[in-house]
Amino acid sequence: MDNKRLTDIETKIAYQEHMISELNTIVYNQQKTIEDLKKITELLRNRVMDLADMTSYTDPGSEKPPHY
Repeated sequence: MDNKRLTDIETKIAYQEHMISELNTIVYNQQKTIEDLKKITELLRNRVMDLADMTSYTDPGSEKPPHY
């Protein structure tokens, strides 16, 4: 195997290792963001449910108009 070919292969491997490292960092950050968003969504869902429990909803169609 000549030196040029070996150097090219080593260069490609180094580039791929660098790319894998960058992609790993991106995936890690995305997972962290997803987990944070899940927590926020759950908190908001709970808050909406609490607010819904605090208010009593009546169907406007079942109310009598004020002139009756």
